[in-house]
Amino acid sequence: MKINHLYLTFLLAIILGLSACGPDSVPGNVPTQAPTKPPQVISPTPPTETLDHLKDMFISADNCAACHNNLIDEAGKDVSYAKQWQAGIMAHTVHDPYYRATVSSEIDTHPELQGVIEDKCATCHLPMAHFATQAAGGKTTMFGVDGFLAPENSLHDMAMEGVSCTACHQLAPETYTQNDPTSGHMLFDTESPKGKRPLYGPYSVDEIQAKIMSAASGFLPIQSDHLAISKMCATCHTLYTNYLTVDGSLSETLFPEQTPYLEWENSSFADNTSCQDCHMPTAEGGVILSITGGEARSPFRQHGFAGGNVYMLRILQKMSETTDIRSTAEEIESPVRETLDMLQSKTADLSIDSIEIIDSSLAFSVAVTTEVGHKFPSGYPSRRAWLHVTVIDPSGEIVFESGAVSENGEITHNDNDSDPTLFEPHYLEITESDQVQIYESILQGDSGEVTTGLLYAAKYIKDNRLLPSGFEIASASADIAVHGQAAKDEDFLGGGDITKYIVAVDPAKGPFTITAELLYQSIGYRWAQNLTSYDTAETDEFLGYYDAVPNLPTEIAKEEIITPQ
Repeated sequence: MKINHLYLTFLLAIILGLSACGPDSVPGNVPTQAPTKPPQVISPTPPTETLDHLKDMFISADNCAACHNNLIDEAGKDVSYAKQWQAGIMAHTVHDPYYRATVSSEIDTHPELQGVIEDKCATCHLPMAHFATQAAGGKTTMFGVDGFLAPENSLHDMAMEGVSCTACHQLAPETYTQNDPTSGHMLFDTESPKGKRPLYGPYSVDEIQAKIMSAASGFLPIQSDHLAISKMCATCHTLYTNYLTVDGSLSETLFPEQTPYLEWENSSFADNTSCQDCHMPTAEGGVILSITGGEARSPFRQHGFAGGNVYMLRILQKMSETTDIRSTAEEIESPVRETLDMLQSKTADLSIDSIEIIDSSLAFSVAVTTEVGHKFPSGYPSRRAWLHVTVIDPSGEIVFESGAVSENGEITHNDNDSDPTLFEPHYLEITESDQVQIYESILQGDSGEVTTGLLYAAKYIKDNRLLPSGFEIASASADIAVHGQAAKDEDFLGGGDITKYIVAVDPAKGPFTITAELLYQSIGYRWAQNLTSYDTAETDEFLGYYDAVPNLPTEIAKEEIITPQ
């Protein structure tokens, strides 16, 4: 984290000056796991000057890190906000080469809609530059010599911080009470000047600490519970988009591009588990929030935001070798480990059941049980999971295999990977090696074509992504409905799926070893392959990294069993 030492000297002077004017400094209390009893809330005073939106509406995370650094929990772990954030996906939402390639490909296909595309895609990936520009009456532009991505742009550094501290912590409570909070519909205070701008958090702050923060950062800390609710995440992780109709116009109806919050809302997790419980786990015990002192606070939410995109983290590690991104490959290794832990120990279980040999057929079932509070996979529709199943005889010969994957990330015998106009259906029963159970969403254009282009995506022709526990298919809204053959599968339910396999074998050559794996990719082969038809600097950059970093799947769960004699 880049912290200006002159700024630290200035900050120390502020602390000493304010301490001399106020009561005795607050001693560090003994950390406690019990929720902290808040002192009196300090409210912002009315503005007395105007706000320079482009300069003072948002600040860099480096400013925040000057005080909120070296935060250690009771287990001795460094849980500093900025240190965890800067190594993860949230700090690299603009550096992400797949995001930039996708946006550039949409603009290349629909140049007349460049303004619409950039406005929509900047909202959640570079919110500070976007909303500061909007508040100042300007126009959001990403690409070109005048765009945010150009180093010469005055808001370039702000844009490149991605989803930073003062983007989330400035979201007004009214975002969730007087507004549709989806699709980046964020409400910010656009009037309060520097020094009096509200910055929300779960803890209240005493007067001395509030004055220190206001003087040092230009923001006044305000306690509010709205940052702890799941709907906070829905602001960007429930996204609706317009699409091109058959006549070439933008639709008035909207396509649900991603809906994790709505999926969670229709699950049993909504009763007692929030998004933050999984993606912002609590630290061990209480944590003192700032180098300026104060009491230890608990529960303390960590800011690593682990999800499922380990492949992009690997690409970011590769980028760090030659590109000036926020973190080194070594620093990014921490979120890689946390993401793998989430995928491999907190996502799904798998079992092989009902094994029997009848005549010349080996029959068995593969049951997948999910442990996540939304569909799996969820989020951006490039993600997919699938079953890789093998049957091997005692000599080591493969008798049957479904769902093998090549080094370039292509699933063998997946119709969509071999032909962009086709896709693999959901299976109730698999009897041939060229049938693969893939849990995914397949987009369909208004003209009926299979597509990976978001401006063409009008509906889902297939959505058999695994459902969270408690998900009611019959009562689910159209935006989160099951589509395709899975809707007719009695074994496809909230909490998991069962797929039956019937394999031709010679019983005399047994016993057989059955192995089943649930594999996962955050960028499916077809989604990457379709970008090869474009010739933009951004698609070239991404495809270079795609070739350099193997798109090998993550193993989510696995079981191996030997058939009885």
